[in-house]
Amino acid sequence: MTTIVAVLATLVMSVGVGAAPATIFLVPCPEETVGAECGHFEALENREVGTGCKIFLNIAMLPALDIDCRSDPLFILTGGSRQAATEAAPLAETAMRRIREYRDIVLVDQRGTGDSNPLDCAPVNADSAYYMLAARLFERERIVFGR
Repeated sequence: MTTIVAVLATLVMSVGVGAAPATIFLVPCPEETVGAECGHFEALENREVGTGCKIFLNIAMLPALDIDCRSDPLFILTGGSRQAATEAAPLAETAMRRIREYRDIVLVDQRGTGDSNPLDCAPVNADSAYYMLAARLFERERIVFGR
């Protein structure tokens, strides 16, 4: 219960001042994320306006393993186009096992990624100016920094 309250409190603060509290119901995630609980949080697409379209943010939570867990969960947001944080739950389960001993781990798909109102963008054409510029920049970084 404290986990749901902690997740709720953090997400409500992100919605904006004066927003009515919402409840997030977590259920067991699909088989590939054993031990995780999943749910959705409804948020305004544009918080500054205060009204309008709403989107659902997809959430996966790996509950702390110790009953006496700390009240401050670790939130994971991934970056990059189309990258869903919730897809990293199996990795977080193993790589962050020591953190999970005493803290809940909350993975949030940012809007436009995963199951959070996903954007389906066409791949970049390899002949486009954008693609060629990016390729040159990465090549320069590899030469300068030895990466």
